[in-house]
Amino acid sequence: MICIDLATGLPTDLQSIPATVTALGNFDGVHIGHQALLAETVRVSAQISTEQLTVAPAVWFFRDPPSDTLRTPPIPHLSTLSDKLRRFSEHGIRYAFLGEFSKLGALSPESFVKELLQKECRTVHAVCGFNFSFGYRGAGTPALLSDLLDGAISVIAPIEEGGIPISSTRIRALLANGDARKASELLGHPYTLTAPVLHGKELGRTMKFPTANQEFPPLSVIPKHGIYAVEVRFPEDPEALHYGVCNVGLRPTVETSDRANCETFILDYSGDLYGKEIEISFIEHIRDERRMSGIEELRSAIYNDAEAARRILGCSSEL
Repeated sequence: MICIDLATGLPTDLQSIPATVTALGNFDGVHIGHQALLAETVRVSAQISTEQLTVAPAVWFFRDPPSDTLRTPPIPHLSTLSDKLRRFSEHGIRYAFLGEFSKLGALSPESFVKELLQKECRTVHAVCGFNFSFGYRGAGTPALLSDLLDGAISVIAPIEEGGIPISSTRIRALLANGDARKASELLGHPYTLTAPVLHGKELGRTMKFPTANQEFPPLSVIPKHGIYAVEVRFPEDPEALHYGVCNVGLRPTVETSDRANCETFILDYSGDLYGKEIEISFIEHIRDERRMSGIEELRSAIYNDAEAARRILGCSSEL
């Protein structure tokens, strides 16, 4: 098991950490429901810390979700590992414990608590969702966890929207239908793609619409193919917000491909982004992807899509 100190972003020795209040789960997407667990973790750690005993807020999860191994095909991911760690830090978590399912998946519920949580993570209080399961074949329940921790546990009830629990499954379905705005509401932040900019055919440059081409990481959720209004951030200045319009799909007008990518025209920007990781946040679906009759129709469509993105994102300057 690895422990990451989120204050530095670096692994740290388990022997050096203080006692912890530990949130347990998978945390795919770190959505609003997960954020309730994180808030409770921070609250309880502050409440039980004393001058004599420092208690830090922490999370525990499998580095690679069990579904990567147990499901065929695996369930697509809403967040990469780096996405999760960043959002944990933003919500006040100090330590992240990363387990390996291949090594820990066969632990009994009792061993999971005694050997892993209490001994290695120094957990004095656990926080989990109402449907959390743990140990071999998911035999452990929140009630058993409470028994094993002598009641030092917070169980978070389902967080609902529209009378339906917020879940990673529900958010994946929204993105598959192109409803990026509703997905953002349930996530508490936009769905994002962070990936390096790759060299492409540079056709957009010849049409005066240069684009940044990116591929989705393996196992990532790919939103419904189509055109989206997006926000863009660059690694060297993450606080500076740029706007754009992107195509998610197969680019049927200009090539034959079976691998979806993300191609973004960044509004009012000129610069070399090749090789740099940039973050694309999906704000709203504009239209479905479609095959154009040729380059002139494609150029006109990009112009219209960019104007639609400006209206959605509140950009007033002209192309």
